[in-house]
Amino acid sequence: MNIAISRQNMKQLYKQLRNRFRYKRIKSQKRKEIGCIFANNPCLKEYALNIDLNAKIRSFWKKRGLSTDIRWHKAFMSVNGIEDHRYIPEDIFYIFIEPRLNRKDLYHAYVDKNNYDRLFHRFCTPKTILRNMNGQYYDENYERIELGNVTEYLKKFEGEFIVKPSIDSSSGRSIVKLQIDTSGLWFDGKSATLENIEHIVPKDFLVQEFLAQHSVLKNIYPHSLNTFRVVTLRVNGDIHVLQSIVKFGCDGNYVDYNVYRGGFHCGVGFDGKLDKFALDKNFKKYPSHPNTGYVYENTLIPQFSMLLNFAKDLHRYLLYYNMVSWDLGLDRNGTPVLIELNLINQGISFLQAHHGPLFGDFTEAILEGNLKCFSV
Repeated sequence: MNIAISRQNMKQLYKQLRNRFRYKRIKSQKRKEIGCIFANNPCLKEYALNIDLNAKIRSFWKKRGLSTDIRWHKAFMSVNGIEDHRYIPEDIFYIFIEPRLNRKDLYHAYVDKNNYDRLFHRFCTPKTILRNMNGQYYDENYERIELGNVTEYLKKFEGEFIVKPSIDSSSGRSIVKLQIDTSGLWFDGKSATLENIEHIVPKDFLVQEFLAQHSVLKNIYPHSLNTFRVVTLRVNGDIHVLQSIVKFGCDGNYVDYNVYRGGFHCGVGFDGKLDKFALDKNFKKYPSHPNTGYVYENTLIPQFSMLLNFAKDLHRYLLYYNMVSWDLGLDRNGTPVLIELNLINQGISFLQAHHGPLFGDFTEAILEGNLKCFSV
């Protein structure tokens, strides 16, 4: 009995030490990240955080045994003007909150885009023409295709397609546009082969039609599929939408906003109206898209309530996950389309830069129910 208890204690101690080191590592990364943001956006330094709010922020986390880099709060408030002590630092979110909201040990099976058509078969997704699953090829209906027949099979389709990893395509990595016609496959006007695709993504990928998006989104920036990031949260069995933004590409890129290829993100209210400005990765404000000149203010996303309900309905299928960040498209008819779901390492800073504290009125309940930590 004592041996079993001792082993359990050792296991718990190991977990605490591992989390401590991971927390310090992520905290250091986030300190460098916000330092770069301030260095690249001098306007943020002009914001003066009042003494009382500064003290309230520090006290808010100190009573929970944690400290926070106030510069994140300054950046958010400088951008959105929402002065609040409840902003959630990403280092604390990743280590203490997200793991208790979501089952990390199961996420690989859920985030695999090759499984979306089975898991979410009642919902609209981009048409998939080819799947690579564990190195084997399948058609859209999961029927096996022999390796030697894949190229001829693809030639049956014509148009623009996207090749992307099915398990991890975060930040737009390894995503390429593929043109197909009866004569063959093409990357950027150059002849391509199946081997070229496998060189970029060796296995576990899919080929999907390039979604024709709604004219409102296309007018803002026509080259990328501009997607909505909608965050949903389960509280006492009910699904709530926390915050929403829309992401745009730039400079001819066909991938929307990410920290590696650039782009912009713009807040979207519950009524579907865009904010007066979009932000880049350094929280610089842009009242219009630099490439198209499109002005964000007064833009209304059609049928936006339908898109929010779409996200909530999707979340009801994920019982092991209480918080989900959905990437959703809007097709030419205004129908919501599932592009991707995010279950771990969900970026939250760019959301809070637009809308204020992530959890809003749920903050205390989330922290009290999920934040069990150590003194650092």
